Parts: sequence; structure tokens; C-alpha cells
Amino acid sequence: MKTTTDIGNLIDRHQITMELRKVETSPIHHDAGSSDELDHFLCRLSKPGKEMRVFLTTHSDGDHLTIHDVLFLLAMDASGCRMFENYAKCAESFNSILVGSDGNIEEIEAFWREYRQRCRQVKELRGFLGENDYRELLRHFQFEEDFAEMFDITGYGHHG
Repeated sequence: MKTTTDIGNLIDRHQITMELRKVETSPIHHDAGSSDELDHFLCRLSKPGKEMRVFLTTHSDGDHLTIHDVLFLLAMDASGCRMFENYAKCAESFNSILVGSDGNIEEIEAFWREYRQRCRQVKELRGFLGENDYRELLRHFQFEEDFAEMFDITGYGHHG
């Protein structure tokens, strides 16, 4: 698969290394219902002159996360951030619409909190890789839309 080679080239070009640590909980993942089946990780990605931390949650299957896996998962998060971008602008309206319904407001609010945290990590990835390599990573996953304005939203700041 070409994407695997391309991500490998990106990793090599940036000399990206990773430290991975399993943690009890994630400040991002809020699904309490299946926590026994999930593993939470704190990943520190480093390259000369830069580093970033990301939290990832995976199903407990015994597999060890690689740098490739982490970049792939962050690219998938970028897709999700893009997909829900317009909905996020009116997230609070959903709560008022669903008040009194069978909708689980707490679950919906947890979804939007997780969404915002994932988008913050994607924003950090963009700064970590640089604009051109960030776009290259997303292009390999056929995310052809312009991501230039995706995170120009005030209030997100640096998450660490």
C-alpha cells in the first residue's frame, strides 16, 4: 500500500521518534461504557527541534502502537474534525433541541468535548509537521479539501 511507504518516508525525513506509555485514563476519551476493553496511551512524538504529546485510545488487542499507527490515527482524526466542522459550530443548539427528549445530553456533550480535544491534537500535528508535510500526510488519505482554515478558531490554544 502506497500510504504505508509514504508515511514511512515522512517519518524518516523528519527523523520522528516516539515514546509510548500506557496510562490509566485519557483526558480525551470519555466513553465510560467500554473502558475495560480499551487501552489508553500517551505518545510523545519528537523530531529535531520539536515535540508533541498526543493521547490515543485503542481496543485492547495486544498490538503495540507504532509511529506509523499514531500518524495514521491522527490523520483519521483530521478527517473527523473536518467532517464535523460545520456541526461543531452549532453543537450547543443540539442540546437545547434535545432537552426533554430521550437523547442522552451528557453523552452528546462528552462527544463534543472529545471532538474538540482531538481537533486540538490535529492542530498540534499540523504545527509539528509543518504545513506542507501535514498536507502531504492528508493527501495520502485522499483528504483533498483545503485544510488551511480548518483550525483558525480562537479559543483552542495549545493543549499539552
